Amino acid sequence: MKIFPKGAEHRDIRIQILRCSAPLIADNLNFLQIFRCSAPFEIGNLKSSLSQIKMTKAFFRILLLGMGIFTCYFFGGAAAKTVWFRVAGTTVEGRVEGFLAGRNSPSVQKEGTGVRKGKTRARRPVFKYPLAEGSSDSLTARSSTAVMFSFSQYELGEKVPVVFSPGKPEDAHIFGFQLIAMNFLVLLLGIFMLKIGATGRA
Repeated sequence: MKIFPKGAEHRDIRIQILRCSAPLIADNLNFLQIFRCSAPFEIGNLKSSLSQIKMTKAFFRILLLGMGIFTCYFFGGAAAKTVWFRVAGTTVEGRVEGFLAGRNSPSVQKEGTGVRKGKTRARRPVFKYPLAEGSSDSLTARSSTAVMFSFSQYELGEKVPVVFSPGKPEDAHIFGFQLIAMNFLVLLLGIFMLKIGATGRA
């Protein structure tokens, strides 16, 4: 079966088909030209965006590693020394003399809690302790951390167990559940930050 007739009529039909399809072919060619011209710019922008994302992720990972190391060293070290001094050091009975007014303030207050940014927070205790049981010589130290909750704060004049190294009595710590628990929880936070910084995943 013949689809197209022969001769002039056949040529006319082919010419009509070409005339109808010419605009479509031209549009496709224009699209290909535009795509070829814009493709390098799009790929370049994509590579630049991916590079910025990688740099941002690397920055935050380094930041988390640094914060994690500092947190583990500071709070983990305080908790470890407190427990170690209790086992192998000297334990005496001390007394709470006051509370630090602020995080970086040397002022000692009588109130165990203070308002910071509209919230009631526990203050770090300041305590006095003898160099040995029955000794008249004493030292005053400040806790490196505050208790977890304001309602579990120490009372002014409260007797507390104080532990320190015999060779360095000025490095003393209150041996209390409130402070150890606070240090331990912050230590876990530091370990979590180290994990994210090292692996990039939570």
